Amino acid sequence: MGLAAKLQLLQESYPKRFEIAVWKNNILTAISLGRPTYHATGMRLDVVEAMPRDLGERSNVFDTIILAYEIYARMINANRIRIINPVNETVRAFYERYGYQYIAKGNYLTRDIL
Repeated sequence: MGLAAKLQLLQESYPKRFEIAVWKNNILTAISLGRPTYHATGMRLDVVEAMPRDLGERSNVFDTIILAYEIYARMINANRIRIINPVNETVRAFYERYGYQYIAKGNYLTRDIL
């Protein structure tokens, strides 16, 4: 399933979703879509996609995206963030550098919000 189809499905299925678009100099550099967990005790980060670096210079947009998720999570009194289905080991290792712990059984990473 492509990114556009995945976004469409999540938008239709979860009206209480959390969407982020990161722009720099009128260029879309990243998008992300997530939602609160069922009981709003956590936030799910379902999709995060950044512009490939070979299309232009961009900063590490994950810092901006995860900060926004953490702020929103605090606003709804959630106590953790889950990153769902990392696409490969390299991406998983990237998230682990941010303090996320991989849970193989559910194929997600999690970290408590401080």
